[in-house]
Amino acid sequence: MICPNCEKHYSEEFNFCPYCGKKNPIFKICPICEYKTYDKEFMFCPECGKELISEMEYKLQLISEIEYELKQEIEKEFLRKDEERKKRNPEKKESTSKNISSSTVSAETYRKMKNVKISGKAKYGW
Repeated sequence: MICPNCEKHYSEEFNFCPYCGKKNPIFKICPICEYKTYDKEFMFCPECGKELISEMEYKLQLISEIEYELKQEIEKEFLRKDEERKKRNPEKKESTSKNISSSTVSAETYRKMKNVKISGKAKYGW
């Protein structure tokens, strides 16, 4: 391998040039077996025969695969929790109406709560 920065020869196995420290440019990667080559002329993987792609395309492909897997896991977890909630509260409408009726405040109590006195003066509103 010839470093594109200092033009000295070094092994393709190195990630950085040992002479100038420049990152070794990976031109193409196999998306199947992850074979890496620095030869710009290679079009297909010499190990598995799959078409080689650029390093950036490979990273974008990995990111989209991870995003897809995460979305699937989140959806499964949401569905699982939704099923658990339905099992715990099979009659959701009745429980909601009970909560509303039990939390309803009488008009007199509401007026008392609204007229809270602070330092001798009536304070209106919340």
